[in-house]
Amino acid sequence: MSGRPVLNLSFALNYAVSGTDAWSYHVVNTLIHAGAGLLLFGIIRRTLRHLPGGNRSGGGTPPPADALALAIAALWTMHPLHTQAVTYTVQRAESLMGLFYLLTLYAFIRAAGRAAEMAAGNLVGNPAIHRGWSAGTTPGVPSTRRCD
Repeated sequence: MSGRPVLNLSFALNYAVSGTDAWSYHVVNTLIHAGAGLLLFGIIRRTLRHLPGGNRSGGGTPPPADALALAIAALWTMHPLHTQAVTYTVQRAESLMGLFYLLTLYAFIRAAGRAAEMAAGNLVGNPAIHRGWSAGTTPGVPSTRRCD
């Protein structure tokens, strides 16, 4: 298991579930591809909401950023060019790379937005700050350092 341990582990788990039958490999590849599509939606939505007018909506409709992000992510997810990512089992290496790349980018965008809110003082209601504990930059994970 050298070189690509996550890939090798995923193949080993697939082999444990179904042996050499291809159905479980295709299911996992489909889930990886769908996860990448959801991450792409989140990245585009967060990016477009920071543009002027990207967070406004009228009459109970979703903001234009949400609709545009959904359309782009759906087009990317269902594009025929990506069929090989699901149908070829060996393409899981590229699909996992893309998934983890998008996950890293999404986590960075969320953390940068959280840091900007903290710098602007918009986290007044955060109980960690009121108790004198510093809030971590990772969303949902408070730091254990005391700010005295």
